Amino acid sequence: MREMIIFVGKPEGIGPMKTQMMAIIILCLIVSGVFWPTTTVSAASKGWVEGTVTEPFMFTGLPLEGVTVSVVGKFIWDVTDSNGRYNVSLDPGTYDLQFSLPGYDTVTKTGISVQSGKTTTLDVTLHQSKGNLKGKVTDKKSGYPIFNAFVKVKELFLTDTNTDIFGTYAFDDLPVGTYNVTVSMGKYKDVTKKVTLLENKDVTLDFQMEKSVGNIKGKVTDKATGSAIAGVTVSVEEAMIDNDTDVNGNYILVDLDVGNYSLYTFNMKYASGTMNVEVKAGADTTANLQLNHLTALLIVGVAMSDGKTPIAGATVIVGDKTNKTNALGGVSFDLKDWKVYDITVKKSGYKTYTGKADLRSGMNITIVKMREEPLNGLFLGLAVGMLLLLCLLPLIISIVIIVVLVMFLRKKKAQRNAAQQQTMVPQQGMAPPPAPPQPSTYEGLYGKPPPEKVPQTYEDLYGKPSPRQPPQTYGQQYGVPAAQPQYEPLAYTPPPAPSEEPYQDYSEPSVDLAPTVETPKSTARLDDVENKVRDAESKGINGADARRCLNLARQYETRGNSEKAEYYAQKALDSIGQGGKGPAQ
Repeated sequence: MREMIIFVGKPEGIGPMKTQMMAIIILCLIVSGVFWPTTTVSAASKGWVEGTVTEPFMFTGLPLEGVTVSVVGKFIWDVTDSNGRYNVSLDPGTYDLQFSLPGYDTVTKTGISVQSGKTTTLDVTLHQSKGNLKGKVTDKKSGYPIFNAFVKVKELFLTDTNTDIFGTYAFDDLPVGTYNVTVSMGKYKDVTKKVTLLENKDVTLDFQMEKSVGNIKGKVTDKATGSAIAGVTVSVEEAMIDNDTDVNGNYILVDLDVGNYSLYTFNMKYASGTMNVEVKAGADTTANLQLNHLTALLIVGVAMSDGKTPIAGATVIVGDKTNKTNALGGVSFDLKDWKVYDITVKKSGYKTYTGKADLRSGMNITIVKMREEPLNGLFLGLAVGMLLLLCLLPLIISIVIIVVLVMFLRKKKAQRNAAQQQTMVPQQGMAPPPAPPQPSTYEGLYGKPPPEKVPQTYEDLYGKPSPRQPPQTYGQQYGVPAAQPQYEPLAYTPPPAPSEEPYQDYSEPSVDLAPTVETPKSTARLDDVENKVRDAESKGINGADARRCLNLARQYETRGNSEKAEYYAQKALDSIGQGGKGPAQ
């Protein structure tokens, strides 16, 4: 029969949990029928290892209860009490002790020396095992990330964070274990989830949040009549949401976040209305609005047909309202109904105007151009004519008197001339009066003394050399003496005579300066030539040469040289193509 080894140690420091565990071990050994030779070990031959197991906390440590302290390679262990204390009785020697607790890193202390009858103190600090937690917070309805949501781990002190612009959050190095994580955001319902962190693992925990929303509904009516108004836009400025009233004036704005809002209304025919409304979670807030009806504005401008001259005092009739234009030709009307109105404009002396003005948009500016009555225009014309006649009457009378006087004087002169002619008519049997003497001198013929010198050459007549006389020498042509040739000069061969009409010399010949009297026959001849020259010029023929020849002919005719006069008269006719040879070259 084997003896059972009974460990006898110090009674103090052994907690109830240790006692229970030892009892269970002994019971198991008895039941299993395992016997050891009974050996009595003296307590004086034992040694002890004791100490405190803690976890880090600020500047001190917190005791850990339930930490298993076991001897490596031995079936000997102890469990810390509520104060974190443990005590292990061992035979003298060197041992390795292991400290473990779920959620904490296991720590092994090696080379612990145990001496007989002595106690070895060994304090140990356990660190919790770490894990990472991360996730994303989004709107359940839209799926959009929620920025700045507050994420809190309830079981851990000072463990919280906020989501970034992408709605993500993260906790690093959290002790392993099971926790409750709560996410909160102003207008959203709080969400709490449970999560278990594993050692050295990344755990993902996402949240979807629902807004705490409510609705606003109501009815829009006319303040004066109380009737419902359709087509009014009711909007919430803060939420950028709106809705139009139906035929019964009802509207509803749904899914508004909890909070205070300002309602605004818009309709062309009504003044804008406002109201402050508080939206509560899961509730419908009623907001009825009453609006004031706006009048339609009509501005009428009345002017003359030119559109620039205003007509003051014109009567303008719009619907059942009548008003007159001011000094600028304008008048305005405030009309209740927004519709198309008939316009009538009246003014004495002008045609009555009728038309329409469309006020369905709430405002209209109409320009009326009025035309004068035809009879009024006739009277105005007569009045202006009479006024002009009165202004010009003295001038007209003066002109008439002058005309009558002139006619009277002419008549008297005609009568006087007729009487003189009657006295000059010879009576029967009497000789006719002698013919008046013919002028016999140049002064008698032309009424002025003869010129001092009759032009003899082209240069005398025109004051410059004749272009028909080319220079005779090199020096005359170029103004410098000719260079002496360095070679034998060639014999000069005169050019052949031109086949055309020979050069016509228009230079004045020497004439006799003694004045003579031209005959009527030669004078008629030269007058006929001058008439032909004028006729040629009227047809576009250049008569400059003919004029020069004709002047020479008259000069020779005056001196009595009929032959030369006839010569230059023929030259004048030749230059205009009337002499049978064509125009002079």
